[in-house]
Amino acid sequence: MAKKKDPIAEGLHTSAEAYWAAQQSLLADHGYQLRPRVEDGGRVVIKRVTLELDNVPLLQHLNSPEMRKDPRNNAVPLLDVIIPPTSNEGKSDHTVFLVMPMLFPLMSWHLPFRHVKEIVDVFEQVIQGVAFLHEHNIAHRDACNLNFMMDPTDVIPSSFHHGDNYYQPDGKTRIEFKDRCSVSRVKYYIIDFEFANYFPNNKLCVGLYGQQKDVPEMSRTVPYDPFKLDVFQVGKLIEKFIKKYEGLDFLQPLFEAMTRQDPKTRPTAAEALDQLRQTVSSLTDSDMSSEIWMKDMTPGLHRLQTLNGTPRPSSRRLLFDGSKCRQLLSQSISLVRQKIQYRISSFSTV
Repeated sequence: MAKKKDPIAEGLHTSAEAYWAAQQSLLADHGYQLRPRVEDGGRVVIKRVTLELDNVPLLQHLNSPEMRKDPRNNAVPLLDVIIPPTSNEGKSDHTVFLVMPMLFPLMSWHLPFRHVKEIVDVFEQVIQGVAFLHEHNIAHRDACNLNFMMDPTDVIPSSFHHGDNYYQPDGKTRIEFKDRCSVSRVKYYIIDFEFANYFPNNKLCVGLYGQQKDVPEMSRTVPYDPFKLDVFQVGKLIEKFIKKYEGLDFLQPLFEAMTRQDPKTRPTAAEALDQLRQTVSSLTDSDMSSEIWMKDMTPGLHRLQTLNGTPRPSSRRLLFDGSKCRQLLSQSISLVRQKIQYRISSFSTV
């Protein structure tokens, strides 16, 4: 009798992949395949979580028909919850599988923001979504960069590889993308609700939560306002954008208000949204349409393009295409040499 092959030992699967391969029949029973797309063509992510620790009931509540009626609700869509069968001993480890749409990170080198209006739309949706949670007495407590994502369907028509979003699903071809403001309004979502909880009647909390570790009031022993924690965290997200992109100084007062050291003096999420809208109302259409660049790559490209006298490229692959950058540099060097040669010739004929 032939010995059964061990895919891990043979290097065909990692231990994590082997776990998912073992769940193949269960997932197939619910209409999902591990490698190909699901039947309707939608690309999904299946996340293994613990029922209680990952706050699945709260996420289910946010995805109830009643809550989904409100367009301000930007909690990640929960497409399905798959409950594995119990073990042969009748035991359950409380593991469930959450099926969610495959989303793209909010901040990525591979998909930069290109216009002021795109940044404004991000924070309109982000702050509005947090205000929606607070209106329902829910504090997220990890409203930070990595927990905000976007639906890339229209921006990256080819979709992307989940393991490396620089590439298309084939893992070889680089993604090509459209400006966010050139397609239907992009939807931004908040994910990971394991730290979220209900806090009715202005109830306080204790504990250290989330990616942002410099929240002044956060304490294991001294109670603090979880809603003002969310406000601080979103304020620090605004700061990240201000530091990364040029032309966002108009957001500085909002960031400063949301990250005040005394949480009592910070605006609520609803007040922060009002402040954002008031600030944006003072911007002209030209201001909103202005192009922006990442600060750490702007100076070089600006010098090259100014030297060439050429407009900014329409191809959004230029920032990450070495051959095109080298071509642009070569053209610039050639132009400089021509100018130097002209000046030398002019000097020689005097």
